[in-house]
Amino acid sequence: MEFGINTFPEQQIPNRSKTARWAKKHLDWATNSNSSVIEAVRKSYRHKKINEDLCLGKLDMNDLQLILNPD
Repeated sequence: MEFGINTFPEQQIPNRSKTARWAKKHLDWATNSNSSVIEAVRKSYRHKKINEDLCLGKLDMNDLQLILNPD
């Protein structure tokens, strides 16, 4: 079995279908995925969180510092 971003086990299934075999697939995926795949997921999440915060009117001062003071 290949381990990559496109092989992450299915999530949106009924709870009755989430068996021990399903859980093992998740653990195997997490154990065997390389760090670049995991970093891509984390980076994507960070970007989504930043965009969500901006829509809610929350500004991150660290992001503003990068733009206003690029030293």
